[in-house]
Amino acid sequence: MEQFSPEIVAILAVGVAIAGLVLQQGRRIDALSMRMDEQDRRTDDRFRQMGDQVNEQFRNLSDQMNERFRNLSDRVARVEGKLDLLETFITRRNEPPVTPAE
Repeated sequence: MEQFSPEIVAILAVGVAIAGLVLQQGRRIDALSMRMDEQDRRTDDRFRQMGDQVNEQFRNLSDQMNERFRNLSDRVARVEGKLDLLETFITRRNEPPVTPAE
């Protein structure tokens, strides 16, 4: 059997060492990728919860605003009715008296 030259042994050893480093780095990258995916999921969950809370707050605010506008509309209608009565009263006072027919 032929013996391998020291150069070939060194080249093969370096190749095996590089392959081992590449595999180890691949495992580290996979572990890092898994941690980042988990953090992304948690971040997405937090944003989803915040979005739900904001939507709920906007719905509540919208309901409150609609109620206030309804109340304001009712109050304006009452004021308009009173102004109409006052206008009718004033215009009748300024009309000349009705003269009896002859």
